[in-house]
Amino acid sequence: MSKKSDTTNKETNIDDLIGGLCEDLSPIKRLWCPYRLFALWSVVTLLYFCIVIFVIGLRHDLMEQLSNSTFIFEAIIALSFAFSAALTASWLTIPDMRGKAWFKAVPMTLFGVFVLWNGIKGVIDGIDMPHFEWTHCVSYGLFMEAFPLAFIIFLAFFGKTTRPYWMMFMNIISVAGIAWLGLRLTCPMDDMGHAFLYHFLPVTVIGGLLIAFARRIFKW
Repeated sequence: MSKKSDTTNKETNIDDLIGGLCEDLSPIKRLWCPYRLFALWSVVTLLYFCIVIFVIGLRHDLMEQLSNSTFIFEAIIALSFAFSAALTASWLTIPDMRGKAWFKAVPMTLFGVFVLWNGIKGVIDGIDMPHFEWTHCVSYGLFMEAFPLAFIIFLAFFGKTTRPYWMMFMNIISVAGIAWLGLRLTCPMDDMGHAFLYHFLPVTVIGGLLIAFARRIFKW
């Protein structure tokens, strides 16, 4: 009788312990598949991009530029690091990236090539810096960046990133690549001074501010 009572007490204690450990727990939502997030952002962003380009209008010498190997190379690099960064950002919504941490090397390498290429162009062609004015390029650039950036940050909240700075950086360069290509398709100015001041600088400033507050933005 005593042994049976001891067994019952132990089972009761174990049940109480389990109940005490679990009483504060609540159901969790299943994280979205990274590829689903990437596909959603890509489709919506491309549709938005096409609409914006249609509203702004293409540059008058686009057909000539499409036969320019330098223009084509830059466009391919920009699209490559933009979409690879978006895919990496999608995997960053998973706390451990499911072993896909090496994904970060792909957009970083492509973005490094893009920066190095433009640096070499600046050295060879020279950079004649104009006085900063709020031109249509600034407005168009912000117009192209605003929605895709807000949307990719919104999608990041469907996950639980443990690398907020990496997440924000990938978000920034993914949108920067799209916006840069949009400006190249609509703005006829090709000199490096104009590109640096009106194409690169605005997104760099915005990106720097967002990265500084990345930990607060992606707090969970």
